[in-house]
Amino acid sequence: MAVAAALILLELGGTAAGAYGVLLLFSLVTGQLPTTVLPLALRLGGLGLIALGSGVGALTFRLRPPREMLISTSFTLEKLFFRRPLEAAAGRQEPFVAAGPYRYVRNPLYLGVLAVVLGLGIALSSILLLLWTAVLLGWYWFVLIPFEEKELGALFGESYETYLEHVPRILPYKPGYDEPSKR
Repeated sequence: MAVAAALILLELGGTAAGAYGVLLLFSLVTGQLPTTVLPLALRLGGLGLIALGSGVGALTFRLRPPREMLISTSFTLEKLFFRRPLEAAAGRQEPFVAAGPYRYVRNPLYLGVLAVVLGLGIALSSILLLLWTAVLLGWYWFVLIPFEEKELGALFGESYETYLEHVPRILPYKPGYDEPSKR
């Protein structure tokens, strides 16, 4: 469990450092810190995003308890950072299930995290949190999700490949997915 916590902290620290780096670069180039105060109505909308992200996270945790998610995430990050074979189950025990929020997006927890961080950035008029949202989105979209999709394809095979064809990555814009065995 200590390795899981260390890898997850490394991921969070890296994304936070990326956001701070963008802010620092902006400051060095322009000679000032970016500031803004968003209108109250927009800031209240940020609270809605926080609620939405928290709700999606809660629904996700009902299907996969946080402890299982931490263990699964640590194995994925270990494979990513240390170039371990994708096919190795490496202690992963969870079955492939496309239920709850997973029927609408392949990565509901990432959607929830992005919604909460973006909502906080808007509600607090925080340039840093808005930048962190962009850094997180880039990390998820270009690095972590493609790696996880390769890993899950190697672990679950054809059923996961079918799922990839029918369910969007992060934003729900299609009707809910029913596993072929449930149709």
